[in-house]
Amino acid sequence: MMKSLSHIYLQVNFQKEHATDVAARVSQLLTAAGAKVYVDDTCRRYLPELKAIFTHDIPADADMILVVGGDGSILDIAPRAVERNLPLLGINLGRLGYLAEVAKEELQLLTRLMSGAYTVSERMTLTLAIVRGEEKQKLPGIAFNEVAITHENNLGLCDLLLTDSDCNRIRYRGDGLVIATPSGSTAYSFSCGGPVMHPDLAAICVTPICPHSFFNRSMILPSETEITVECGGDPENKLYVSLDGRNTYLLHAGEKILVCRGDKRLRMITFEKHGMMNTLRQKMQDAELKD
Repeated sequence: MMKSLSHIYLQVNFQKEHATDVAARVSQLLTAAGAKVYVDDTCRRYLPELKAIFTHDIPADADMILVVGGDGSILDIAPRAVERNLPLLGINLGRLGYLAEVAKEELQLLTRLMSGAYTVSERMTLTLAIVRGEEKQKLPGIAFNEVAITHENNLGLCDLLLTDSDCNRIRYRGDGLVIATPSGSTAYSFSCGGPVMHPDLAAICVTPICPHSFFNRSMILPSETEITVECGGDPENKLYVSLDGRNTYLLHAGEKILVCRGDKRLRMITFEKHGMMNTLRQKMQDAELKD
Protein backbone atom coordinates (compact mmCIF):
# COMPACT_ATOMS: atom_id res chain seq x y z
CA MET A 1 0.00 0.00 0.00
CA MET A 2 1.11 3.53 -0.74
CA LYS A 3 0.84 6.43 1.68
CA SER A 4 -2.46 8.25 2.08
CA LEU A 5 -2.80 11.37 -0.07
CA SER A 6 -5.13 13.71 1.78
CA HIS A 7 -3.86 17.21 0.84
CA ILE A 8 -4.82 17.59 -2.80
CA TYR A 9 -4.23 20.54 -5.14
CA LEU A 10 -6.95 20.66 -7.79
CA GLN A 11 -6.12 22.21 -11.19
CA VAL A 12 -9.15 22.75 -13.46
CA ASN A 13 -9.28 23.63 -17.16
CA PHE A 14 -12.61 25.45 -17.36
CA GLN A 15 -12.35 25.62 -21.15
CA LYS A 16 -13.37 21.96 -21.23
CA GLU A 17 -16.99 20.88 -21.40
CA HIS A 18 -18.31 19.53 -18.07
CA ALA A 19 -15.30 21.00 -16.18
CA THR A 20 -17.44 22.98 -13.73
CA ASP A 21 -19.66 20.04 -12.87
CA VAL A 22 -16.79 17.55 -12.57
CA ALA A 23 -14.69 19.89 -10.41
CA ALA A 24 -17.60 20.40 -8.02
CA ARG A 25 -18.23 16.64 -7.79
CA VAL A 26 -14.53 15.90 -7.26
CA SER A 27 -14.19 18.47 -4.49
CA GLN A 28 -17.34 17.23 -2.76
CA LEU A 29 -16.27 13.59 -3.04
CA LEU A 30 -12.76 14.18 -1.70
CA THR A 31 -13.89 16.49 1.10
CA ALA A 32 -16.48 13.94 2.23
CA ALA A 33 -13.72 11.31 2.29
CA GLY A 34 -11.66 13.47 4.66
CA ALA A 35 -9.27 15.16 2.22
CA LYS A 36 -8.21 18.79 2.25
CA VAL A 37 -8.76 20.20 -1.24
CA TYR A 38 -6.94 23.30 -2.54
CA VAL A 39 -7.82 25.16 -5.74
CA ASP A 40 -6.41 28.22 -7.49
CA ASP A 41 -8.08 31.56 -6.75
CA THR A 42 -9.14 31.87 -10.39
CA CYS A 43 -11.72 29.13 -9.74
CA ARG A 44 -13.82 31.58 -7.71
CA ARG A 45 -15.36 33.12 -10.82
CA TYR A 46 -16.57 29.69 -11.98
CA LEU A 47 -17.32 27.98 -8.66
CA PRO A 48 -17.58 30.58 -5.88
CA GLU A 49 -19.25 28.06 -3.53
CA LEU A 50 -16.80 25.24 -4.18
CA LYS A 51 -16.00 23.15 -1.11
CA ALA A 52 -12.28 23.82 -1.19
CA ILE A 53 -9.54 26.12 0.07
CA PHE A 54 -8.72 28.87 -2.43
CA THR A 55 -5.01 29.62 -2.76
CA HIS A 56 -2.60 31.64 -4.92
CA ASP A 57 -0.20 28.74 -5.48
CA ILE A 58 0.36 25.07 -4.78
CA PRO A 59 0.52 24.95 -0.96
CA ALA A 60 3.57 23.65 0.84
CA ASP A 61 1.67 20.76 2.42
CA ALA A 62 0.16 19.47 -0.86
CA ASP A 63 0.60 15.70 -1.35
CA MET A 64 -0.33 15.62 -5.04
CA ILE A 65 -1.78 17.51 -8.01
CA LEU A 66 -5.14 16.46 -9.47
CA VAL A 67 -5.90 17.81 -12.96
CA VAL A 68 -9.39 18.13 -14.44
CA GLY A 69 -8.95 18.54 -18.20
CA GLY A 70 -7.16 16.74 -21.02
CA ASP A 71 -3.60 15.75 -21.86
CA GLY A 72 -2.76 19.39 -22.65
CA SER A 73 -3.81 20.42 -19.14
CA ILE A 74 -1.54 17.75 -17.69
CA LEU A 75 1.41 18.91 -19.81
CA ASP A 76 0.82 22.52 -18.70
CA ILE A 77 1.34 21.73 -15.03
CA ALA A 78 3.81 18.83 -15.43
CA PRO A 79 6.92 21.07 -15.01
CA ARG A 80 5.61 22.32 -11.65
CA ALA A 81 4.84 18.78 -10.54
CA VAL A 82 8.41 17.76 -11.39
CA GLU A 83 9.84 20.82 -9.64
CA ARG A 84 7.90 20.05 -6.45
CA ASN A 85 8.28 16.25 -6.81
CA LEU A 86 4.51 15.86 -6.47
CA PRO A 87 2.66 12.93 -8.04
CA LEU A 88 0.13 13.88 -10.70
CA LEU A 89 -3.24 12.39 -11.61
CA GLY A 90 -5.50 13.42 -14.48
CA ILE A 91 -9.28 13.28 -14.93
CA ASN A 92 -9.94 13.18 -18.66
CA LEU A 93 -12.31 15.71 -20.20
CA GLY A 94 -10.46 15.78 -23.52
CA ARG A 95 -10.88 13.72 -26.67
CA LEU A 96 -8.27 10.99 -26.12
CA GLY A 97 -6.66 11.51 -22.76
CA TYR A 98 -3.74 9.11 -23.08
CA LEU A 99 -2.15 10.64 -19.98
CA ALA A 100 -5.32 11.11 -17.94
CA GLU A 101 -5.94 8.02 -15.83
CA VAL A 102 -9.53 8.62 -14.70
CA ALA A 103 -12.65 9.10 -16.84
CA LYS A 104 -15.36 11.43 -15.58
CA GLU A 105 -17.55 8.35 -15.04
CA GLU A 106 -14.94 6.84 -12.69
CA LEU A 107 -14.64 9.55 -10.04
CA GLN A 108 -15.24 7.06 -7.24
CA LEU A 109 -11.70 5.80 -7.89
CA LEU A 110 -10.40 8.97 -6.25
CA THR A 111 -11.26 7.64 -2.79
CA ARG A 112 -8.37 5.19 -3.27
CA LEU A 113 -5.98 8.13 -2.87
CA MET A 114 -6.76 8.33 0.84
CA SER A 115 -6.55 4.55 1.37
CA GLY A 116 -3.24 4.22 -0.50
CA ALA A 117 -4.73 1.86 -3.11
CA TYR A 118 -2.81 3.27 -6.07
CA THR A 119 0.62 3.03 -7.68
CA VAL A 120 3.08 5.66 -8.88
CA SER A 121 4.77 5.37 -12.26
CA GLU A 122 7.93 7.43 -12.73
CA ARG A 123 8.01 8.80 -16.28
CA MET A 124 11.09 9.85 -18.18
CA THR A 125 11.69 13.46 -19.26
CA LEU A 126 13.97 15.13 -21.82
CA THR A 127 16.10 18.26 -21.63
CA LEU A 128 17.18 20.50 -24.50
CA ALA A 129 20.26 22.61 -25.21
CA ILE A 130 21.22 24.70 -28.25
CA VAL A 131 24.84 24.47 -29.43
CA ARG A 132 26.30 27.45 -31.30
CA GLY A 133 29.96 26.84 -32.06
CA GLU A 134 31.67 26.03 -28.77
CA GLU A 135 28.85 27.52 -26.71
CA LYS A 136 26.14 25.25 -25.26
CA GLN A 137 23.03 26.93 -23.87
CA LYS A 138 20.72 24.74 -21.81
CA LEU A 139 17.16 25.87 -22.35
CA PRO A 140 14.61 26.15 -19.53
CA GLY A 141 11.89 23.59 -19.12
CA ILE A 142 11.58 19.87 -19.72
CA ALA A 143 9.80 17.74 -22.28
CA PHE A 144 7.50 15.10 -20.90
CA ASN A 145 6.26 13.94 -24.33
CA GLU A 146 8.71 15.04 -27.00
CA VAL A 147 11.17 17.46 -28.52
CA ALA A 148 10.05 18.31 -32.06
CA ILE A 149 11.92 20.05 -34.89
CA THR A 150 9.80 21.54 -37.68
CA HIS A 151 10.11 24.14 -40.44
CA GLU A 152 8.92 27.66 -39.65
CA ASN A 153 6.19 27.63 -42.33
CA ASN A 154 5.43 23.86 -42.38
CA LEU A 155 6.14 23.86 -46.14
CA GLY A 156 9.92 23.98 -46.36
CA LEU A 157 12.33 21.07 -46.19
CA CYS A 158 14.11 20.19 -42.96
CA ASP A 159 17.64 18.89 -43.61
CA LEU A 160 18.79 17.35 -40.31
CA LEU A 161 21.88 15.35 -39.35
CA LEU A 162 21.46 13.25 -36.21
CA THR A 163 24.46 11.97 -34.25
CA ASP A 164 24.17 9.76 -31.17
CA SER A 165 26.58 9.00 -28.32
CA ASP A 166 28.17 6.16 -30.33
CA CYS A 167 28.89 8.51 -33.24
CA ASN A 168 26.24 6.93 -35.45
CA ARG A 169 25.12 9.51 -38.03
CA ILE A 170 21.78 9.58 -39.85
CA ARG A 171 20.56 12.29 -42.22
CA TYR A 172 16.85 13.08 -42.29
CA ARG A 173 15.20 15.13 -45.01
CA GLY A 174 11.51 15.78 -44.62
CA ASP A 175 9.04 17.84 -42.61
CA GLY A 176 10.92 17.44 -39.34
CA LEU A 177 11.87 15.11 -36.52
CA VAL A 178 10.25 14.00 -33.26
CA ILE A 179 12.36 12.80 -30.32
CA ALA A 180 9.96 11.21 -27.85
CA THR A 181 9.89 9.68 -24.40
CA PRO A 182 8.00 6.41 -23.84
CA SER A 183 5.05 8.42 -22.50
CA GLY A 184 5.23 10.65 -25.58
CA SER A 185 5.22 7.67 -27.93
CA THR A 186 1.39 7.86 -27.99
CA ALA A 187 1.42 11.56 -28.96
CA TYR A 188 3.12 13.38 -31.89
CA SER A 189 5.48 10.47 -32.63
CA PHE A 190 2.54 8.07 -32.88
CA SER A 191 0.72 10.32 -35.36
CA CYS A 192 3.89 10.26 -37.51
CA GLY A 193 3.87 6.47 -37.62
CA GLY A 194 6.10 5.84 -34.61
CA PRO A 195 5.75 2.79 -32.33
CA VAL A 196 3.99 2.70 -28.98
CA MET A 197 6.33 2.14 -26.04
CA HIS A 198 5.33 1.14 -22.54
CA PRO A 199 5.68 4.24 -20.31
CA ASP A 200 7.90 2.40 -17.82
CA LEU A 201 10.59 1.71 -20.44
CA ALA A 202 13.92 3.55 -20.37
CA ALA A 203 14.26 4.51 -24.03
CA ILE A 204 14.07 7.35 -26.54
CA CYS A 205 12.15 7.12 -29.82
CA VAL A 206 13.31 9.11 -32.87
CA THR A 207 10.59 9.44 -35.53
CA PRO A 208 10.90 11.41 -38.80
CA ILE A 209 7.96 13.54 -39.94
CA CYS A 210 7.04 12.69 -43.55
CA PRO A 211 10.59 11.64 -44.55
CA HIS A 212 11.68 11.93 -48.18
CA SER A 213 13.33 8.52 -48.02
CA PHE A 214 11.64 5.13 -47.79
CA PHE A 215 14.39 3.92 -45.46
CA ASN A 216 13.95 6.60 -42.79
CA ARG A 217 11.90 4.92 -40.09
CA SER A 218 11.52 5.27 -36.34
CA MET A 219 14.50 4.29 -34.22
CA ILE A 220 14.58 3.28 -30.54
CA LEU A 221 17.67 4.30 -28.57
CA PRO A 222 18.77 3.67 -24.96
CA SER A 223 17.60 6.39 -22.57
CA GLU A 224 21.19 7.42 -21.73
CA THR A 225 21.86 8.32 -25.38
CA GLU A 226 22.83 11.94 -26.01
CA ILE A 227 21.30 13.00 -29.32
CA THR A 228 22.76 15.85 -31.35
CA VAL A 229 20.81 17.21 -34.33
CA GLU A 230 22.43 19.67 -36.73
CA CYS A 231 20.34 21.91 -38.96
CA GLY A 232 21.60 21.88 -42.55
CA GLY A 233 20.28 22.99 -45.89
CA ASP A 234 19.57 26.52 -47.10
CA PRO A 235 21.15 29.17 -44.80
CA GLU A 236 17.89 31.10 -45.07
CA ASN A 237 15.94 28.18 -43.63
CA LYS A 238 14.49 28.77 -40.20
CA LEU A 239 13.45 25.84 -38.06
CA TYR A 240 11.63 25.64 -34.78
CA VAL A 241 12.37 23.29 -31.90
CA SER A 242 9.72 22.86 -29.23
CA LEU A 243 9.19 21.01 -25.96
CA ASP A 244 5.75 19.40 -25.80
CA GLY A 245 4.49 21.93 -28.33
CA ARG A 246 4.93 24.74 -25.82
CA ASN A 247 8.38 26.26 -25.26
CA THR A 248 9.48 27.05 -28.83
CA TYR A 249 12.89 28.27 -30.03
CA LEU A 250 14.16 29.40 -33.42
CA LEU A 251 17.05 27.55 -35.07
CA HIS A 252 19.21 28.62 -38.00
CA ALA A 253 21.26 26.56 -40.44
CA GLY A 254 24.48 25.31 -38.83
CA GLU A 255 23.11 25.37 -35.30
CA LYS A 256 22.74 22.17 -33.30
CA ILE A 257 20.50 20.95 -30.54
CA LEU A 258 21.43 18.46 -27.83
CA VAL A 259 18.65 16.27 -26.39
CA CYS A 260 19.31 14.25 -23.24
CA ARG A 261 17.38 12.31 -20.65
CA GLY A 262 16.31 14.61 -17.82
CA ASP A 263 17.65 14.14 -14.31
CA LYS A 264 14.14 14.44 -12.88
CA ARG A 265 11.11 12.29 -13.58
CA LEU A 266 7.40 13.00 -13.58
CA ARG A 267 5.52 10.88 -11.07
CA MET A 268 2.12 9.77 -12.41
CA ILE A 269 -0.52 8.15 -10.21
CA THR A 270 -2.20 5.10 -11.72
CA PHE A 271 -4.90 2.66 -10.64
CA GLU A 272 -4.51 -0.95 -11.70
CA LYS A 273 -7.57 -1.29 -13.91
CA HIS A 274 -7.14 -2.87 -17.33
CA GLY A 275 -3.45 -2.71 -18.25
CA MET A 276 -1.67 -0.08 -20.33
CA MET A 277 -2.16 -1.61 -23.80
CA ASN A 278 -5.82 -2.48 -23.20
CA THR A 279 -6.48 1.04 -21.97
CA LEU A 280 -4.73 2.55 -25.00
CA ARG A 281 -6.72 0.36 -27.39
CA GLN A 282 -9.99 1.33 -25.68
CA LYS A 283 -9.18 5.04 -25.81
CA MET A 284 -8.40 4.80 -29.53
CA GLN A 285 -11.67 2.98 -30.20
CA ASP A 286 -13.61 5.57 -28.18
CA ALA A 287 -11.95 8.38 -30.15
CA GLU A 288 -12.96 6.78 -33.44
CA LEU A 289 -16.57 6.55 -32.25
CA LYS A 290 -16.52 10.25 -31.32
CA ASP A 291 -15.41 11.09 -34.86
